[in-house]
Amino acid sequence: MIRPILFYPDKRLRDPGKEVEEFDAELHQLIEDMAETMYAAPGVGLAAPQLGISKRLFIVDVASDEDEPSDLRVFINPEIIATEGEMTFNEGCLSFPGVREDIDRAERVTVKALDQDGQPFELEADGLLGIVIQHENDHLNGELMIDHLSVLRRRMLHRAMSKRAAADAARTIFFGSPDFAVPCLEALDHISEITVVISQPDRPAGRGLAMRPPAVKKRALELGLEVWQPKKVRTAEFAEKLRALDADVAVVVAYGRILP
Repeated sequence: MIRPILFYPDKRLRDPGKEVEEFDAELHQLIEDMAETMYAAPGVGLAAPQLGISKRLFIVDVASDEDEPSDLRVFINPEIIATEGEMTFNEGCLSFPGVREDIDRAERVTVKALDQDGQPFELEADGLLGIVIQHENDHLNGELMIDHLSVLRRRMLHRAMSKRAAADAARTIFFGSPDFAVPCLEALDHISEITVVISQPDRPAGRGLAMRPPAVKKRALELGLEVWQPKKVRTAEFAEKLRALDADVAVVVAYGRILP
């Protein structure tokens, strides 16, 4: 299955990967999905955090010719234990589509890791393989290609990627109320521009019948999002307010009422 790749400046790219402890069917499926995603992109390396998955796992295949057999390598819980020399390489990154930058790297690296079955191995690598190993290993630590640039170039690239993200983000209206809808709201906040969150009105609860806000409202306010709590949604006035937002999509997750 091809999975969506996170683009900078998505905050999840900064989350360090966690050690892989279970070598099971779920992990093997993730590796298969990562390979399919990398080849479709296309790219020569992909780290799990680029898919929003906080695991210390990356894959590499530097076979450069379509007629050349696949050389897919899996690195789990890797550690670069030695480096040698210096070189500059013009790198790209699937999380920075269309961008290439000159990056300073070690000329040769030694890495130890586990394969997809949990078996340890050690590898010395130089050339393109060595570069890709260093690049993907950075992702596992929440480090990105942009971090290797000069301050000026970093600012320019950040500005360009931020503009691209704003242009690509779908303007979204989110309808939801209970705890069940909160994870969906959080996920959408990463990938879209949420123009407003619409939730049920606060309700009296407990022995004292104090007014209690819906879980979605509480989380939306924590995320700095605007919240509406209309008493009625099946009115012409409310429909007109929604149209005025000029949103691209509306997402409804357990709102609690039938919508028109």
